[in-house]
Amino acid sequence: MTGCEHRRGRPTLYQPELCAEARDHCERGATLSELAGVLGPTVGASRRYDGPMGKSDRALVFGALGLWAGFGGPFPHWTVAIMIVLALLLALTVANRVRAGLKEGGRKP
Repeated sequence: MTGCEHRRGRPTLYQPELCAEARDHCERGATLSELAGVLGPTVGASRRYDGPMGKSDRALVFGALGLWAGFGGPFPHWTVAIMIVLALLLALTVANRVRAGLKEGGRKP
C-alpha cells in the first residue's frame, strides 16, 4: 500500500497522524470565525473581516496540508503544533470580530 492509497477519499484534516483534539478545535474555530463575521449586521455593524486568521489565511494553511497529503507524505510531528497555533489564532480572530462588530454597532463589548 502506498502513501496515497490509505488516504484516498479522506479529507486532509482526518488523517490519523493529526491530533483529533487539535483538528476539532481548528474546525470549530473556523466555523465560529465565519459566524462571528457574518453576525456583524445583526448588531448594526458591517460584515466583519478582522484577523489575524481570515479565510485566505486558513486556505493557505489547509491548502498546504492538503498538498502535503496529496503527495503522500506522512505529516511530521510538529504539524500538531501548527494546528494548536492555528486554533489559538482562530480564537483570537473570533474575539476580534465580535469586539469590532459590537464597537461599530454602538454596543458595549
